[in-house]
Amino acid sequence: MGTLYTTADSITQSKPVFYWILENYPEVITNKNVFTLLQNEEFYSNCYQIASILKPVKELTNILEARNANLANCFIGLIKLSAKINQIQFGNPWKSIIISNVAPYNLPYDAHRETPMKWWLSINVQEDETDQLQELALLLFSIVPS
Repeated sequence: MGTLYTTADSITQSKPVFYWILENYPEVITNKNVFTLLQNEEFYSNCYQIASILKPVKELTNILEARNANLANCFIGLIKLSAKINQIQFGNPWKSIIISNVAPYNLPYDAHRETPMKWWLSINVQEDETDQLQELALLLFSIVPS
């Protein structure tokens, strides 16, 4: 994930340089597909969106690989990631791709009708499987703050 984030972020950061090359030295880019791609604003927009989604994933991975990582680090990192995904506009194909790949955790949550505990209990898993994320969430929500 770190390499993909770095690549997408580098492309986004290099956009002015690519435009400068296209304007002043277009003959340097001999591949027609690359030339067309570098002129496409949507390409840079996609790279920016990919980088913004993968940044919290990269940061979370780095934190969790540390020797002093704890459950709180994981939880905060997941919250940051979900907040970033939530910021993506509806209708954006990246959002639907991401959300469709997190089933069954893409169920809607209605704060007026249910509690987080009830929502986590509504997650259905196969009969012969255990959902460790569900178990962890239920454990966390069962802790009484004092």
